[in-house]
Amino acid sequence: MHIKNLTEDEFKSKFTMVKNHLDDNASLDGCMFETYGAEVDYIASLADTKTVWTYLEGEDDCYFVTGMHLVNRIGYFVTKEPYTEDCMVQLHLF
Repeated sequence: MHIKNLTEDEFKSKFTMVKNHLDDNASLDGCMFETYGAEVDYIASLADTKTVWTYLEGEDDCYFVTGMHLVNRIGYFVTKEPYTEDCMVQLHLF
């Protein structure tokens, strides 16, 4: 699978983040979903829609990857637009 790195501006031009409707005080502009409780249950219900992203902590920085992942997760995001299967998008946050 091809991994494509996007800048924050490229990501924002292709994808629209969905606000967390379960938590009025959600992190990162109200868009992050937590990794437990009703929020992770909601994310799991969307896992097959190709609109779920995982916010991960890597060795050198934090980044988003497509899909629902469990290891090194900080939280989850949902976009209105689905990602494509032939390209995994990775957004490094600086």
